[in-house]
Amino acid sequence: MVRALLVTLLVHSAGWAQGQLQAKVEAIQGLMPAATSCVILWSPQSSPELQDEFGLASSETGLRIIQTPINSLREMSGVLKALSPYSPDFILMLSDRMVTGKNAVKFVVRAYHRQSIPVFVESDDAISGGAYGALVLSGSQWKIKINGEVRADFPITPPEGDDRYTVSN
Repeated sequence: MVRALLVTLLVHSAGWAQGQLQAKVEAIQGLMPAATSCVILWSPQSSPELQDEFGLASSETGLRIIQTPINSLREMSGVLKALSPYSPDFILMLSDRMVTGKNAVKFVVRAYHRQSIPVFVESDDAISGGAYGALVLSGSQWKIKINGEVRADFPITPPEGDDRYTVSN
């Protein structure tokens, strides 16, 4: 009985986890419906299961997703320089101690702020690191807490009446 319950929970949680990348991207698309491409920074060591989700998320959302693995913070500068020809509409930094630490968030924000490319981060350090938005899981829905201090720097208007988007100061 206990074994069957554990197997059921594992299968359910694996199914829930699958498609979460797509749900995160769709939450951002709600703010930026004209977006055509994005860069996703992630750590393959921390989240190897994401490798299989990029293609599905791209085809389901219609976005060109430039998946960008980061294996160490020392790589960050070179990786960001290599991404410059892609001109993404937004950057998504997926949760990981290395990729979404406060210093990494600040570094990425500084690199893209001049080009008015918003950075969204799945981390508590998003707002304090200067990102445009923090992805927050609320129940089974991804919501975005918009950084009120940098909101005016970007040409993004949250849809009225949509409770997925809140502004924090």
